[in-house]
Amino acid sequence: MLFKVYAKLVHWSNIDLEKGILQVRHTLTWVHGMGYVEGEPKTKAGRRKIALPIVVVDGLREHKVRQEQVRIKKGEKWQEH
Repeated sequence: MLFKVYAKLVHWSNIDLEKGILQVRHTLTWVHGMGYVEGEPKTKAGRRKIALPIVVVDGLREHKVRQEQVRIKKGEKWQEH
């Protein structure tokens, strides 16, 4: 479950598939009564770039293609998360 929550923080705009880099621009904090709340990193060190292994980059490329196919199929019903 927690992985799904963190996965929602990863936006395509934060991923450079050509360079294989993920930019961390968001954090998750548990707030009692509200659940997980998305925010910005508190420090400059929290905003960082992470090198992704090629197997992850390849998997993300495949996922992006599948996601685009679903988006086309759903048309106006498509919702960004």
